[in-house]
Amino acid sequence: MKLWLNILTLFVIAGNFAFTQGFDWQYHSRLPYKIPNKFIGLQGGISQNTVVGEFGFAEDYIKCCNYESGKGNSIAFSVIGEYWLQGNLSIAGSIGIISTSSSFSKSVQVPRSNGVQDWIAVYRYDMNEVRNYLEISPQVKYRLGWKYLSATAKLSSLFLLSNASEHSEMIKSPDFEYFIDGSKKREIIDAVAPDYHIFIIEPYLGLSYDQPIALSYYASINVGSTIPIMSAVSKQNYREWKASISISVYRALIKCK
Repeated sequence: MKLWLNILTLFVIAGNFAFTQGFDWQYHSRLPYKIPNKFIGLQGGISQNTVVGEFGFAEDYIKCCNYESGKGNSIAFSVIGEYWLQGNLSIAGSIGIISTSSSFSKSVQVPRSNGVQDWIAVYRYDMNEVRNYLEISPQVKYRLGWKYLSATAKLSSLFLLSNASEHSEMIKSPDFEYFIDGSKKREIIDAVAPDYHIFIIEPYLGLSYDQPIALSYYASINVGSTIPIMSAVSKQNYREWKASISISVYRALIKCK
């Protein structure tokens, strides 16, 4: 009985050890091998963003309108290090750059008159902006029951590096109304842009699927969404939902043999 218990214990320990991350790192029974638990990798991703909230726009400090919604996208590149605590649980940390572009549009109606005739003019205000952040993110990944599928959670700390914006105004109607230069659209030079936060936090929840691609290497595809717990601008409401997809390629810090 004791012998069978020892054999069963050996199989349990060997099974947990041999299938770290669920991968079989030994391609041939005659080859010596090590099971890696530390990895370094590169990650790239894109996201589609939806902005909700309300923040004001002004020209030369004269308020024009409130933007209430917008859309955009982000591109991110980072270096990531990963450590597997056990076969189904890893922690990771990444540092990289994320660039976000967003656009907003708002139409307003303005009563107009030439002293003889009254009419309602419709003006459209547009804002296009770009923000660049340094992103530092700790991450946890937990293997689910189906092969290489994992649930992931991370907390992104974003530090604003730069921002720029362009603003314009267009006369949509009536047809006979123009700006002083005879155009229907003008660039707004003295625009007062939102006061962006220097630092924001974005929690992220998602799923990842890992796939070994060679000895010492594996790739991961990740899908998920951020949860905008903080406004991107101060004293106003500007919250950005990001639905993202990213691909990571990892290399073990110890080479499998």
